[in-house]
Amino acid sequence: MREILKAFTKTVSGTAISLVIGSLSVKIIASVIGPSGMGLYSILRQIHSTTLIAATMGGQTALVQGGASRQDDDRDAYLKTVLILFIISAALFSILLFVLAPTLSLHLLNRQDEMAVTLIRGLAIPVFLTVITGYVSGVLNIHRALGYMALVQTLASVVTLALSYPVAMAVKSGYDLALVGIMTATQATSLGLFGFWLWRNKYLQPLLHNLRNSFDKVSARHFFSFAGVTVVTSLFQNLIMLGVRGIIVQKHSLAEVGIFDAAWTLCGTYISLITGAFSTYYLPTLSQLEDRQLIRDMIERTLFLIAIISTVVIVGMILLKQQIVTLLFSRDFIPSLSLIRWLLIADFLKMLSFVLAFPMLAFKHLKIFFWTEIFWNATILFGCYWSLTRLDSLEGIGISILACYISYLIFTLWFVWDRYKFLPSITTASVSLIGFLFVLAASAYTWNFI
Repeated sequence: MREILKAFTKTVSGTAISLVIGSLSVKIIASVIGPSGMGLYSILRQIHSTTLIAATMGGQTALVQGGASRQDDDRDAYLKTVLILFIISAALFSILLFVLAPTLSLHLLNRQDEMAVTLIRGLAIPVFLTVITGYVSGVLNIHRALGYMALVQTLASVVTLALSYPVAMAVKSGYDLALVGIMTATQATSLGLFGFWLWRNKYLQPLLHNLRNSFDKVSARHFFSFAGVTVVTSLFQNLIMLGVRGIIVQKHSLAEVGIFDAAWTLCGTYISLITGAFSTYYLPTLSQLEDRQLIRDMIERTLFLIAIISTVVIVGMILLKQQIVTLLFSRDFIPSLSLIRWLLIADFLKMLSFVLAFPMLAFKHLKIFFWTEIFWNATILFGCYWSLTRLDSLEGIGISILACYISYLIFTLWFVWDRYKFLPSITTASVSLIGFLFVLAASAYTWNFI
């Protein structure tokens, strides 16, 4: 328990500081450019995120899992091979984004003028940088440099904050390309600082030595066997969010995308803060365990902590949601509260499911993970599409997502019981249930605070 808390504290400290600074950046930009401008920024970031998932083949999960489970020369061979794959993939997807820009601008921005096409083509630069940044930060995670990772997160967010006002004013004056510029500057800062640590600690030199002749087919097969599942599921999830934004643009306006993004960003940011902090320790540690009892103990401890932390954070978010939206964005974004109130309830169930689903990745139950993610994300897509096209309501998106996470939690509970004979202890189950009741009570009390 102490080790989990120590790793969580190291990671969450930097992430929390980055979150506060990032919130100030969003506040500045949102106050200047309003819901319509934030809608455009939202779509650009989602295109960047979706392309990034494809280019990194599911993000860092396969990289960290494979690197953490290997030692010495075997680890070096694996990391060199993945580096080669990341460089090739970064180049290919940057080119692909450049080529597909006219089509993307038409369907996602509902426009095809030269500036819209240039905006999407400009994303090729931050995409390339972010892929390489994802690799080097994954290597730092493998070497447990959690404190330095937190420091870099903070410094990168400071750069974003410093650029926020001039970028917002540039966008207000019609220079939308400044939005791509701020994304590029943030990633360039992170890449430079991560690379410096690896070089100073002599981890980078062995990876770059004789890189052209270091491709290992066995390592590549392992990476693709793992990443092949995570990339499809992660990409599918990001495509859903990109599609939802596209539907909102077509049926409503960029301003409505900005309202949706305010809700989604608010809920997603604190969730990623908690899950990211835990997963930097939870996934690598879980991957190294073989004894069933030790596995059950790890799941139990993590679930207990997640239940407590989620209760405190989510109840606080519910009670202060109106003030938080006004503080982080502006009063123009108050309509997002009708969606946020549903998402916050779903988030509690999502956090518990996160702990129970991770053994699928840690122990390579990849077929189960693949079909589970496909099914539930497809269900979410259907619910979002129905809400936007038939009910003409953003609030319906929150209801459909809550329904999906109720069923997902039930499934993940069945999975850990079926494979590892794990059931939460009476203490953990009671803490989780009481926490959920607190969430419901807080939601009922503040339901009409709009």
